[in-house]
Amino acid sequence: MHLSDAGWPRPLNGRGYPVPWYNDYDDLKITHKARYRACASGAICPVCGCGYDDNETAYALLSLRQLEGTPLAEALRSDLEWPLDGHDVSPMDNSVMHTKCCRLALAKCPHLTMLMAENELFVIQLPANSCDVVPGDAIDPRPHGIINGADCTVLARV
Repeated sequence: MHLSDAGWPRPLNGRGYPVPWYNDYDDLKITHKARYRACASGAICPVCGCGYDDNETAYALLSLRQLEGTPLAEALRSDLEWPLDGHDVSPMDNSVMHTKCCRLALAKCPHLTMLMAENELFVIQLPANSCDVVPGDAIDPRPHGIINGADCTVLARV
C-alpha cells in the first residue's frame, strides 16, 4: 500500500485526483485500516491527516443513499427545523474534515460529485474531536465515529 504524508498540498495520483491521507495512493477506493480507525474519533482529518485545534468546528457529509430506510434519512427529507436532533449521526466514511479539506473533497471527489448531482448529499457542521468510536457491524466491520445529532447543524443539501 502506497500512503501519502499528512499535510498540504495533497499529492495527486496518476489520474490527477488529490490523495486523501487515509487512502491508497494508487487506488483511492482502498483505505488504510489503521488510518481509517484513527479518523473515527473525529480527531484526525482523513483528507489531510492533521488534527484539530480545541473547540474547532469540523464538517462532515451525510449520504442519503447510505442512510436509505433509516429514521435519519426520513428526518433529513422532512421539513424539520432540526432534522438531526434525536438521531445518532455517523459521518460518511469517517470523514470529519477541516473547512479547506471539505471544500477539496466536494470539488474533486468523483463519488461525491455523483451524489451531489443526484441531490443525495448533506453537509453538516459539528464540533471536532466529538465522535464516539463504535465497533463495526455485519454491514461494515470497520469502527466508525458516532456523534449526537443535537450537536450537529445541517448546513446545506448539495
